[in-house]
Amino acid sequence: MKTKFKDAEEAGEIDKIKQLIIDSFDLFKKEADLKAKNCLICGKKIGILTTSQRGAICKECWKSQPSRWQEDFKQSLNKRRYDITHNLIDFAKSKNYEYVLEGFLVPKYGSFEYMGGHPDFPDFRVVSLTDKSEGIVAFDENEEVVLFTIDWHKVTNISADTKRITKSSPGLATLGILAKRSDYAMVGAAMRKEEDLYFMNVGYESNDLQTVITFKGEKAREAAAFLISERARYVEKTPQFKAESSSPQTADDPIDQIKKLGELREAGLISQEEFEEKKKDLLSKI
Repeated sequence: MKTKFKDAEEAGEIDKIKQLIIDSFDLFKKEADLKAKNCLICGKKIGILTTSQRGAICKECWKSQPSRWQEDFKQSLNKRRYDITHNLIDFAKSKNYEYVLEGFLVPKYGSFEYMGGHPDFPDFRVVSLTDKSEGIVAFDENEEVVLFTIDWHKVTNISADTKRITKSSPGLATLGILAKRSDYAMVGAAMRKEEDLYFMNVGYESNDLQTVITFKGEKAREAAAFLISERARYVEKTPQFKAESSSPQTADDPIDQIKKLGELREAGLISQEEFEEKKKDLLSKI
């Protein structure tokens, strides 16, 4: 805000300066509201606030909100986006949880290394991921810019896998060889460390092009499981998908559930033993 004031003063833009003053006052007013003594959702007196992460919201109202709303609220507070914070409060009052926060993206599982695969984005870089109605959005959280979106309808499958690598101490081993010290070389060879690398793979098909978009990160398995369920939730809302997937089976049909379990097994999210155990339990219900 200070930079905008300075730029406007140097340019002599009086109207812009007036608007910035109004915006600044509105910002401070909204920030003051978040430090109020009464819950902004139910109006109940809450006294001294126990956490800055939920602003002026009582524990009961906070706990009654879905996790997605809580995450968005924390993010908006951290970024001092009080306009969004108050929008979220309005959504909570009306119990509208199908909201869309335009231009405001919240990462679900932290940062991932984008390993390539998207036909329109060849650059390897660290990205944050979130889900929106149009697809999986990869964005730069620091620069607040969307890098690319993976359309739900072009996603063929989502899976996760783990690769174990072994790291040694080549520097110490090399030093031992050069110094003719076998003890250094032996210690260097012995200093090995195993590390697991986690990957999420998104199958992508568009205009006869089939590829795999890969992300590396500690939360790859959790993100894959989450996005599998989110894809089903988003895509089933479209008439085209409903027509293609219409069948007499219901969501509680054991056969349908076994198929979904098979998808989770193929994605590496459940083991063969877990699949067989659950399959046996579902078949007993037929």
